[in-house]
Amino acid sequence: MSDGHEDLAQGFAAFPARQSGPVRGRSWWARTWMAAVEDGWPAGASLKKGRAVARSGRLGPLTVGPGHIAAQVYEDADEPYTVALALPEPDDERWDALWERVADRPAETAALLAGEVPPDLLEAAEDARLGLLPGYGELDADCGCDAPDHPCAHAVALAWQFSWLLDEDPRLLLLVRGRGGATALEELRSVLFLRALTEDGPGDDVTEQGENGTEPGDVPVPEGTPPAEAYARPRVPLPALPPLPELPEESDAPVTGIEADPLERLVADAAARAAALLAYVLGTAAEPPPPLDLWQDTVRIAATHPDPEFRRGCGTPAGGRTHWTGRSRHGGGAGSRG
Repeated sequence: MSDGHEDLAQGFAAFPARQSGPVRGRSWWARTWMAAVEDGWPAGASLKKGRAVARSGRLGPLTVGPGHIAAQVYEDADEPYTVALALPEPDDERWDALWERVADRPAETAALLAGEVPPDLLEAAEDARLGLLPGYGELDADCGCDAPDHPCAHAVALAWQFSWLLDEDPRLLLLVRGRGGATALEELRSVLFLRALTEDGPGDDVTEQGENGTEPGDVPVPEGTPPAEAYARPRVPLPALPPLPELPEESDAPVTGIEADPLERLVADAAARAAALLAYVLGTAAEPPPPLDLWQDTVRIAATHPDPEFRRGCGTPAGGRTHWTGRSRHGGGAGSRG
């Protein structure tokens, strides 16, 4: 899925007053929306009044989000009040069913991937039992006015103005039903991708070698190929894995080339010294570990690591080694300083 910002409510500027001109929208989706609205609401005077309110400029900015359309109504000098339309949101299974049916229709798939909403999407939605347009009794209206009519003229006006928004972006109809444009495309692409992985496209007998001895995956997709056709291309088998490298010959020689490999012991020693410094910084030790010169540090390491080979690797002199290391064990850093 997408980052989800298109699935949140979106705001649109208020429509200015219209003195003349048609009220019905210019696009197919706008006209179809209003036809469904009028069929689902009982006929009455409010439908005619709603057209006049829609053109009056008394509705403020529109908010469109999943399951709702809303606006503020400004009547004379009174405080504005809210008018809202609500539509139920289909569940995920219905949306999945819609994208499966769209994937069966290359033309609709290509149009959606190009950012358009083709009219034939309505047929695919009906096949999936997902109503994009409001059915009878589905569009609920709520308004802060005291008009006895239901729906009131303000609710009808809001429905009209939403149809004008559909003139500019019919994907808002998907948003009202619970799917922003980016999420809808992501879900459709997921269906197409899974089909490309699990289904063989036309020509199951595709050979391993293409024309002129090329591999099937080497054939580029021609520029301008519709997305649906590109996704329907046959799967290309992955190349065989290269052989594993041979294991190195076993050897007892130390990695560093020193008979007594000091790396592990030196790392442990450095960690111990760091812990002592940290204890002093945190206040759990009375004083920091004393600084040592090369000879004192060599004696300390030899005292804390009794391995003879390691001690020889540290460079401690043969004469007096036992004497000094013994003093270091019992006296710490001070013992190694004499």
